[in-house]
Amino acid sequence: EYAARFESAGWVAVGFPDTPGVMGPASALIAVEGTLDKYTIGSTKVPSAVVKAGWTLSAVTNHAYVLSSTVQVITWKGIPGVIVDLNYAYSSGTTLSSAHTGKGNIRVTPCTASDLTPYTCMETLTAVAAKYWRVGGTDLAVRFRTSGWVSISFPSTPTRMVPASAYIIQSDAGAKYSVAGRSSSAITQSSWADSSVSISSISSTSVNNVHTIAWQGEGIMDINFASGGSFTTHSSR
Repeated sequence: EYAARFESAGWVAVGFPDTPGVMGPASALIAVEGTLDKYTIGSTKVPSAVVKAGWTLSAVTNHAYVLSSTVQVITWKGIPGVIVDLNYAYSSGTTLSSAHTGKGNIRVTPCTASDLTPYTCMETLTAVAAKYWRVGGTDLAVRFRTSGWVSISFPSTPTRMVPASAYIIQSDAGAKYSVAGRSSSAITQSSWADSSVSISSISSTSVNNVHTIAWQGEGIMDINFASGGSFTTHSSR
């Protein structure tokens, strides 16, 4: 979900142009005197080219509007992975015939489209690891393309690698571990419990060196990830 917040008592507008970087023609959400409606904006951009119309855009849905004193907020939902070029404008005047006092154009990139089902977004972490998630969801995954062991861990102290609770895949099998330190002797198999984390599945195939750890998470989490040939060394983290 996305929002445009204006500190203006006049009309405010969010437009989705036919041509990126151009103000019109465009489909727009415009609030005038406390009421939000859909409009189309012609290429001339004069007041007569701004017409109330019920347009449909697949990348822009569920729009809403909140007015509080002189603060006006227009919200809408978008499709993850779809890049949207967005115009905005506002005016101190209360009617659409009033000239704008400010305007601009920005590019909204919700996320990089995922290449792993059922996730909608992804982020490349290293040359061998990528993170996956769904907008508005609580399920996440890290996929590794490497041989040897791979792991995700949830540290006791944010930004620290240890101590931590970890889930480690070795030889295509995964298990929970407690990681007290950086040496292999400090890594012991343990059935730890964390109310904010629940491992949901793993998929590991050493034949093609693809390993995926998926989990359910609630709230803000700090996550470590690592991979290597043996517990004594790591090749990426």
